[in-house]
Amino acid sequence: MKNSCKFWNEYDGINGQVLYCSAGAFNKKLTPAEAAACGCTTLQREKCLKAMTVNLGYGLVPIVLSDTEVKDRVLKRETAFVITS
Repeated sequence: MKNSCKFWNEYDGINGQVLYCSAGAFNKKLTPAEAAACGCTTLQREKCLKAMTVNLGYGLVPIVLSDTEVKDRVLKRETAFVITS
């Protein structure tokens, strides 16, 4: 898969090619501006997730938060179900 995102990684492993998103793998939370800068749109995240799922059996993509949820680069409060401020 051709992907120019700085978080996208591809390499040849023992059992074939490995594709993954390092931002998703390390649970990175992006602001809308950061996501737009690296081309991480909703459609692109769907494509990346599909490629990872086909290749590895599962996939993780970064979480894109709204600007109101991120203040001073610190997430106020996160639960298992919802992010609140």
